[in-house]
Amino acid sequence: MKKIGIFLLVILCLFSIFIGVGEMHLTGLIAVTKSQWLLLEETRLPRTVSIVLAGSMLSVRGIVMQ
Repeated sequence: MKKIGIFLLVILCLFSIFIGVGEMHLTGLIAVTKSQWLLLEETRLPRTVSIVLAGSMLSVRGIVMQ
């Protein structure tokens, strides 16, 4: 069950990185396009990390409440 959860977390994190207002493609990251990397570093990665941290904190809080 843990393996499925970790797999889903990774897949959803990848979706979160490539979904947003600005257009982002994997080919732009591979070709080292400066605008793509800036978009990744400034908005997409911090958003994804904060979502994962908030979700894990809510999970821990739920366990503590029980």
